Amino acid sequence: MSPTSYNHAALKPLQTAFALVAAAALLASPLAVSAGDMTHGVMSADKMSWGLMDPKQPNGIQLAVLYGDPSKSGPFGVRLKIPANLEIGSHSHSSTEYITVVSGKAKVSWGLKADVMGGDDIGPGSFFWMQNGDHHDLKALEETIVDLNSTGPFDLLPDK
Repeated sequence: MSPTSYNHAALKPLQTAFALVAAAALLASPLAVSAGDMTHGVMSADKMSWGLMDPKQPNGIQLAVLYGDPSKSGPFGVRLKIPANLEIGSHSHSSTEYITVVSGKAKVSWGLKADVMGGDDIGPGSFFWMQNGDHHDLKALEETIVDLNSTGPFDLLPDK
């Protein structure tokens, strides 16, 4: 496995690691609670609790839970920091996702075995979404930070 590609065999452990890191981040941050339990809230960027999405993988994707619990049913929001040149190979999710690019530049492509470099350019302020089951992949052209909002439990379903 190259350090800039995503190992599909590793996606299942990634789901478990995501749930563990999300739970740890929830415990560490009093503001990262169920959206239904809050009437308002503020989380400044310097107060976000970052951790590796999957400590067992060399890809280095980091996450901070903004609200909710991605490992459980219900709405959640996370911020993901994706290292430069990392490609997250073709996959889908069980839930619809809404994603805003905070910083960086990346490419997102759609469909089975799509050419990621021929995909859509996304940069700061870009917004994209996908319905559950939409196949896609992403390549970070530079370190890219995104906000991802969805309904849990979060999963990654590798394309075969």
